[in-house]
Amino acid sequence: MLAVVGEVALIVIAVVWVRLWLLARAASPRTLAAVAGVPVAAALAWPVGEAAKSVLRVDRPCRLLDGLPAWVECPPAGDWSFPSNHAAVAGALAVTVVVAVRHLRKPIVAILSMLAAGVAAASRVLAGAHFPHDVVVGLLLGGIVAVVSMQMTRRPMESAVAAARSKGRVSLLVGGARGATYER
Repeated sequence: MLAVVGEVALIVIAVVWVRLWLLARAASPRTLAAVAGVPVAAALAWPVGEAAKSVLRVDRPCRLLDGLPAWVECPPAGDWSFPSNHAAVAGALAVTVVVAVRHLRKPIVAILSMLAAGVAAASRVLAGAHFPHDVVVGLLLGGIVAVVSMQMTRRPMESAVAAARSKGRVSLLVGGARGATYER
């Protein structure tokens, strides 16, 4: 059950992102570029966390601590604990959603995404898959990956959105049509 809670929390953030995408299609290229950065950050957070795990090689609490309730199956030996990849992805999703929401002025969405990221991270600790510091560092790592990836992709994404809009291409994805004006 706890493993499902963590996955559902990540799905909640993904659904929030889809809603933001729909809203951002009527916004400026900068805003849509910020929203487009959400899946990029999430996709980068997992391999960055995995690389850190392979270097640090910290075993999981379900293998190290006696008497830990077996709420979920312990991952196999060699599947390291620190940092939590689930928390890294949740942190990346939440931070990029918060940045995107800033442009769209939807604070409740930011709060929902931050709470969902916290639930995803906490569920990994309660399931015995991670120590608390694994998920805290995972959330921070995901947030850093999010900020860096958004900075690196912002201008190219803005240009791509503006070009697609000016040519009337893929309007289902980027919104608008030639000559349309967008709110900031």
